[in-house]
Amino acid sequence: MEWGIGLKFNPVAPGCDKFVDQSPSGYVALYCRHFEFSNLRHPFSTFVLSVLEYYRVSFGQIHPKHMARVLHFEVLCRASGYDPSLLLFRRFFRLAKNGDWFTFETSKVDICLISSMVTTLGAWKDRFFWVSNFIVPFKMVWRHPDAVLNEPEPSESNLNDCFLKAIRQCPSRVRPFPEHFLVLLGISKLWDKPDRDPVLMRSGQDFVKSDDTSDVVFTDAQAADGDDAVARGSEQRFEDDGYVGVSNIKGFTKTAAPTALTRRSTRRLKGAAQSTSASDPVDLSDDIEVSEGQGSEAITSALIPINNTPIT
Repeated sequence: MEWGIGLKFNPVAPGCDKFVDQSPSGYVALYCRHFEFSNLRHPFSTFVLSVLEYYRVSFGQIHPKHMARVLHFEVLCRASGYDPSLLLFRRFFRLAKNGDWFTFETSKVDICLISSMVTTLGAWKDRFFWVSNFIVPFKMVWRHPDAVLNEPEPSESNLNDCFLKAIRQCPSRVRPFPEHFLVLLGISKLWDKPDRDPVLMRSGQDFVKSDDTSDVVFTDAQAADGDDAVARGSEQRFEDDGYVGVSNIKGFTKTAAPTALTRRSTRRLKGAAQSTSASDPVDLSDDIEVSEGQGSEAITSALIPINNTPIT
C-alpha cells in the first residue's frame, strides 16, 4: 500500500455508512489527507507518536491541516540540524478543539512558526481507512472532548538556547513536500532506488534548469559508495516488535553553507551534473491563499533553510 503501510497491518476501507470514530475493535483510523497533505509516513516517527501519546489523542481526531503542523515542526527541526523535541513543540503549539476535531494552535508565548497555509483542503472527512492498532506501539486513546487540553508551556530556561534560536529563524509555509525531501530528512523511508540517491539542488553554474521558474529542485543522482548522509537524526522508528535504527542514506553530503540560506542562494547540496533523471521542480512562490490569522505575518522563506550543522 502507499505511504509505507504494508498489508500486515490489514488496511480496511470502511463502508459508506461508517464514521471515523466507528473503527472495529483492534483497529485505528487514518485520514488519507494525513499522508497526501500533512507529510505523514509509516513507519511513524518517534516524535509524531510521542505527540499522540502525550496528548492522549488518536490519529482520527486530528484535523489534517494540524497534523501537518506536527510534521512541519519535525521538518523544521531536522532541517535546522536537531532532532524534534516534544518539550520544544509545546513551546510553540497548544492543543485546541475545533468542532469534532482537535487542532494545534499557535501558543501565545513565542513566535509563530507558520508563515502561511491553505485555508481549505477540499473533501477529506470521508476519506479515511482503518488499520490494525499494532501499527502504534502503545494503546491509542480516543480523546474525550471535555478532557483538559494543555499543561503550561515550558519556560525558555528549560530549552536548548541554540535549538530555540535556530528554529525561530525559519517560519515557513505548511504544504506537502516532495518525497525526495522527506527521505533526506528521515521523515520517509519510501525510496526504492538502491543505486540512486535523493538530491536537493540549488541554482548554480551547473544547475539543470527546467521550464518552471523555481530555483530549487528535488531529484536523484548516481549513488556514491562510502558516502554517508548527515540528513538523518538519532531518532528511532517503530517496526514490528520494537524500535530499530534507520541506516543513513548513502551519497548525500552537505556543503558548507550560511546559517540561513535564502531562496536565491547559489549553494547546492550535491552536484547537479551527476543527475541523469528528470527533475521534480518545487514551486517556491509565495502566491498561496493565506489562512485566517496569518495574513499579517511575513513569509520569510519559501524553503526550509538547511544549515551545515551535522545531525547526530
